[in-house]
Amino acid sequence: MTQVPTHVCRQRRVILGMFAVSVAAVLLLPLGALVLALTSG
Repeated sequence: MTQVPTHVCRQRRVILGMFAVSVAAVLLLPLGALVLALTSG
């Protein structure tokens, strides 16, 4: 097993972070819209 360069790990972490942010946005946007619809009456 060859040693992985640090920039590859950092890039993978950035990609995972962006993926997590996009998933969170997809999950939170409908929830926020529902809360706004309920609170606005």
